[in-house]
Amino acid sequence: RDEKVNKAALKLGVEIKQFYGMETLRPLGNVPGGYVKNVGGCANAVPSTMTSFQSLVSRIDRGNVPMPLDAPSKQDFPKQKDVHVSQYLPLEHAWDIPWPRGYERDEIGPV
Repeated sequence: RDEKVNKAALKLGVEIKQFYGMETLRPLGNVPGGYVKNVGGCANAVPSTMTSFQSLVSRIDRGNVPMPLDAPSKQDFPKQKDVHVSQYLPLEHAWDIPWPRGYERDEIGPV
């Protein structure tokens, strides 16, 4: 079914992008580097125990999982401009809640 959809989309000029590896560390399907591809293309042969799963992962690309990127530091983010900071103070009273602009009180129903 996916093959037919892909062909129809390509005929109409639709660009198809596939994002492999989004499910887990490796793609699940019958694609290069995928779990199913590495057990001979048979989904029923995917490991069901942790030991066999670890063995499979170590075989795929010899276990070369890329290291995670470093977390961004505070300096990596742009400076914040607090020009409106006085407008974001906590409310003093419940009636300080701003009323929707352009509406009268009797036009607003329950939320």
